[in-house]
Amino acid sequence: MLVVSPIGRSLRSTDGCAGECVFTHWKQWGRPRTRRRKLVSLGIDRDEVHMASRSRKGHWRMSRNSIVNRAMTDAWLHEQGVPDLNKQWIAIRYPGGPKGQLAKA
Repeated sequence: MLVVSPIGRSLRSTDGCAGECVFTHWKQWGRPRTRRRKLVSLGIDRDEVHMASRSRKGHWRMSRNSIVNRAMTDAWLHEQGVPDLNKQWIAIRYPGGPKGQLAKA
């Protein structure tokens, strides 16, 4: 991956967790019952779901929780319509493609 500027590095580091998007979904799921139902549907064990869904931690802190991050993967967020910021930045920064990348014939 070709990333030269500090902006590209910061996008690459935020792309892995997509914290704000996870935060938004967690906040939308408001009630513990809804959170529990959604996390179980995403494949998390019921015992772990109970710990996460009944937590008194805030939305932002829970968006960094390992249980929540295992449920809301990058692939799942992409299915929900969250764009890949790194790919968008590369498309804007390098309209003809990054240097060093072979041109497609």
